[in-house]
Amino acid sequence: SSVTDTYKKFGLDAFLVRMYDKLNRAYTLTRTKSMVESEKIDDTLLDLANYALLAVIELSEDRYKAQQ
Repeated sequence: SSVTDTYKKFGLDAFLVRMYDKLNRAYTLTRTKSMVESEKIDDTLLDLANYALLAVIELSEDRYKAQQ
C-alpha cells in the first residue's frame, strides 16, 4: 500500500509529519472559524488518531519481521 511504501522510504517521520500537520490544523480550528463550513475538529482528531494507529501497525510489522 502507499502507506507502507511511504513508511519504508521515510520511516516513522512519514507519520510524524502528517500528525504534526493535523495537530496544527486542530490548533487552528480551535482558534479561528474554519473557511470550510463542513470541516469539523472531530474529523481532524480522527485523522490524527488514524495516523497514530497506522504508525503502530507499521512498527508492529517491523518487529514481527525482525523476529522471523
